[in-house]
Amino acid sequence: MSNPYDGGMRRTSFANWPCSVARTMDLLGDSWTPLVLREAFYGVRRFDNFQQELGIARNTLSERLRRLVEAGLLEKRVYETAPVRHEYLLTEPGREFYEVILVMTRWGDRWLAEAAGPPVLTRHEGCGHDFQAEVVCSHCKEPVAWQDVTARPGPGYPAKLLNRPTSVSASSWTRRSQAHRQPADLPVARGRRENPVGKVPSTGSCREGPMLRPSSQIGLLALAPVSLFTQLWSSRR
Repeated sequence: MSNPYDGGMRRTSFANWPCSVARTMDLLGDSWTPLVLREAFYGVRRFDNFQQELGIARNTLSERLRRLVEAGLLEKRVYETAPVRHEYLLTEPGREFYEVILVMTRWGDRWLAEAAGPPVLTRHEGCGHDFQAEVVCSHCKEPVAWQDVTARPGPGYPAKLLNRPTSVSASSWTRRSQAHRQPADLPVARGRRENPVGKVPSTGSCREGPMLRPSSQIGLLALAPVSLFTQLWSSRR
């Protein structure tokens, strides 16, 4: 199919893949789209303000806003009739995407921030503390680390793919997931990763699906995979 983000060049569509990560990335399309959403979370609603804050070309911005409206993350609403002007408001699925933004922010703060520290801090108004996103198990509430998670086919996974002779069976999903886990005898402790920039490493374990909670202990827990959030967000829609 033609990709509206690349000037008419063809690209592979992931919209029908049986994977919430792939479907979410198909929706995002490029780096501008999450930045438009970021500005919406900062309170920006009007076209000119989006354009001013991002420095994005107007035709590019028009396409990203149209895509987000069609996907149901933004609602286009008239706020002036002479001439007609629109503002863009976050919908319920759009507001829930903030969890993904928080996880991306945490990863960027840990691995890409300059020596001075994170460029933006987030404060949880409920407790009055600055915080970073933390992925935890929705059952036991313990932090999630990639090596503590096993992927398996869900109810939405196409049965015809599981039944194919060349398909990945449920048992092999588990074996594949376990094969990529960190061996217990490695010098890096389970749930930790060597940090090339000298920041505080993380710990964590879980056994079931992820959810979000704020943590007032800044930098103590590392970012769990963004894919967990994209899968969670996509499955809610």
